Amino acid sequence: MKIEIAITGISGRFPESDNVSEWSQNLYNKRNLVTESSNRWEPGLHGLPRKLGQLKDLSKFDNEFFDVSEEQANLLDPQARILLESTYEAIVDAGNYNFKRCNLLAIHIKYLKRDSKFTSKTVESFELKVKIPLN
Repeated sequence: MKIEIAITGISGRFPESDNVSEWSQNLYNKRNLVTESSNRWEPGLHGLPRKLGQLKDLSKFDNEFFDVSEEQANLLDPQARILLESTYEAIVDAGNYNFKRCNLLAIHIKYLKRDSKFTSKTVESFELKVKIPLN
């Protein structure tokens, strides 16, 4: 059985690169994307290296844009924030492909476990429903 797939939009976060274009330019220019470890964990803790590839500022998130309360956003794992932002960016990159009749996209995400330095609360499971304006 033959299945046709169209990749209509792309997005991502990479070490020292906020998007695919910046990452591509960094690679093309042979920029070293390995940097000194930030203050996320103590250098050397559990044998972690002093240098590694890191994403830029994980604390920035426009919770109002995604219709997420400030309290919920503060508990939200940075990985989920990046997932929401990247999903929206991929839709924008696609040029609203197949979304021409829509003015709103709803995303429902459910995941388990959390590893975040931003809160001491333990969240074993989390459900998030957001609305993204498309026009």
